[in-house]
Amino acid sequence: MSARQERLRICVVGDLEGPHTHRWVRCFVELGHDVHAVSFYEPLRPPPGIRVHVLAPSTFSRLEARRPRLELRTSRGQRWPASVSPSLWRLVNAGRYWRRGLGRTIGEIAPDVLHAHFVVEHGFYAALVGYHPYVVTAWGSDILVEAARSPLARAIARFALRRADLVTSNNAHMAERIRALGVPADRVRVIPNGIDPTVFSPMVRREARRLCGLPESATVLLTVAGIYEGKGQHAVVDVLPSLVARYPDALYVVVGSPRRGEAYERRLQGAIRKLGLDRHVLFAGPRPQAELRAWFSAADVSVLATQSEGWPNVLLESLACGTPVVATRVGGAPEIVRHGEDGFLVPYGDAPALRDALLRAVEQPWDRDAIVRHAQRFDWSESVEQALDELNAALKRST
Repeated sequence: MSARQERLRICVVGDLEGPHTHRWVRCFVELGHDVHAVSFYEPLRPPPGIRVHVLAPSTFSRLEARRPRLELRTSRGQRWPASVSPSLWRLVNAGRYWRRGLGRTIGEIAPDVLHAHFVVEHGFYAALVGYHPYVVTAWGSDILVEAARSPLARAIARFALRRADLVTSNNAHMAERIRALGVPADRVRVIPNGIDPTVFSPMVRREARRLCGLPESATVLLTVAGIYEGKGQHAVVDVLPSLVARYPDALYVVVGSPRRGEAYERRLQGAIRKLGLDRHVLFAGPRPQAELRAWFSAADVSVLATQSEGWPNVLLESLACGTPVVATRVGGAPEIVRHGEDGFLVPYGDAPALRDALLRAVEQPWDRDAIVRHAQRFDWSESVEQALDELNAALKRST
């Protein structure tokens, strides 16, 4: 029996409603492993087949788990919300979770491997327990953005990483940043994310546009991402007038939802009105993964003008549907997109380069069959098998 076939008891610490953690957990279960998860709130849709251990479910919500409610009281008894940095939130949460039995719960589960996701949050909480073997998976913003916010954030990341027996990253660029934080190279592994070809594959464009309610004759640009400044929808809106001048039927479709409490979408809509683009931008809202195949297939070009990324899987998903991409040259994007063959890569913040790349992507013919074949090289099942091999190796090294 190979290492990947050996049944493991895996304890996952992570956001069970996050797409990355949810997908890993679901795949571990489908392959027959005994998967437990420690959660700091009652998940709305836990992956089937796992046992979820919720710490204080009656008093904890998902929002409180991420941002504890702190208040300052004046001498007169008035209450004011305290402004707390994310790193301080995590220190406060670490104490709350410990009091609610985080260490005791993991000890009672007695997993073969403790596997945490997102270094500066759940990775930090898991590292405090001191259980081994402990594996932590970095996802992108935890290393590339969060760890650079402050000396405290960097210290939290270093602590979580250096206590790990193994650190996994989904791209080589992030692996370099992890090693720069003091992790020995022999404890860092790159496991690229993949796509499920049964979920993402080309559709006939006319049928895809009918399903999405899009005009059959329009020139469609598509961004699938959360709606916040770091994802760069404003950068596309800024250059959209140039595309409309050449393609009067141009339509920029934004699939995703805004971050709670942020005003970015409102500012974005204001810019759209100011530029007279109301008829050329469609906010389609969040869509379930099962529908994304149709949205990607309906587009002429996918665009991701993001500031920072780990492994932007939406690029792979678009390519798997035969749709070329224009993306910023950040994070793992150059490991996914072959410049000139699958689309174009541009520097972040370079509006003329983004404009020109979008125009070229719309105008030039593409070998869509070759694009699909390239995307299918990144198979999700192979990523899961590689991850299980590494978890088994971490277990053997610790015994």
